Amino acid sequence: MRPSLSLCVRSARALVDAAPPADVSTPIFHALVPLYALSLLPAFSHMWLASTAGNANFYYAATLVWAVGMGGWALEAMRARGRREALRALGAEGRAAVEEERWKVVQR
Repeated sequence: MRPSLSLCVRSARALVDAAPPADVSTPIFHALVPLYALSLLPAFSHMWLASTAGNANFYYAATLVWAVGMGGWALEAMRARGRREALRALGAEGRAAVEEERWKVVQR
């Protein structure tokens, strides 16, 4: 069953209108790196296999960008979870101080 166009548009609108998670420091960067790699993979694959204008290093570079992007996602997820757990352990007064920017959560 194919999703209707209106469902796809509503889903895309919800993604665009959604605020980034407060615990993630650079959501735009971490979203664009995998998209950049996904745009490079088909182009470099075609250059290497179909037109024989490139070599395997092009394809390796695209997969390296993908791996760095996924590693960034993993590190950011661990950092966000650690921040969330630290805030949860502070209590109501500590969370209010962090939200008012009187305190800063630092992980060491």
